[in-house]
Amino acid sequence: MPFGDALGAVNTVLTNVPEAPFVPQLAGEDMRKLEVEALEPFIEQCFGPPVFVKGQVTGPVTYGLLGSGAGHVAKYAAWLEQELKRVGVPTLLFLDEPLLTWAIEREVPGMREALTEVLERLTGLKGIHCCAAPPWMLLSSLPVDVISFDANTYRVEEPGVRFVERGGTIAWGVI
Repeated sequence: MPFGDALGAVNTVLTNVPEAPFVPQLAGEDMRKLEVEALEPFIEQCFGPPVFVKGQVTGPVTYGLLGSGAGHVAKYAAWLEQELKRVGVPTLLFLDEPLLTWAIEREVPGMREALTEVLERLTGLKGIHCCAAPPWMLLSSLPVDVISFDANTYRVEEPGVRFVERGGTIAWGVI
């Protein structure tokens, strides 16, 4: 979001995407602090019957927290999911993994395990976003309901098609 203040970002989301509001992921020195600041006004101002409420956290691969560090991301993601449930509708929580393809190219060990550890802690709908070349084989094998990717640059490959055939959803990111 192009905002430094939580309330401005929340108002923009609720005005422009009332059917599926999401907690804005703000930039700044301490992104978690800003997300927490955005959460309270988001929950207070989220009214009407949204279909679901979406949140996102930076995933364990991008954070570089593989192994035991993935537990910290899992704990934060589970906490955010519980807070979003206060809205009273189903939740959809995304792991944002812009460095996943980079890590695969360098054969970083423990990626699948770290992603699975975080995703298995969530009880609502789960998604993963990869804005680089999507590693379709890995993404479609994870316990997720939604795979999001940059549709301006990349295409759905065969593992993504099979993911949809099994009931998964593709979110086509278009800027």
